[in-house]
Amino acid sequence: MTAAPVSAHAVGMLLADETAAGLERHEAELLLLHVLGRERGWLFAHADAVPEPAQAEAFRALC
Repeated sequence: MTAAPVSAHAVGMLLADETAAGLERHEAELLLLHVLGRERGWLFAHADAVPEPAQAEAFRALC
């Protein structure tokens, strides 16, 4: 089975993946917001937004 491409994950899924891997939720949010160039309130309204592949990969590299 092949893993889904990074770009297929919404921001909520990216956060859930990294939290399950042991990163604190707040830390994961801060890293993701840094990569996306957004403010924290944006996450609550856009948990289903799909970041650009480069953004998702940059987030995972930081985690």
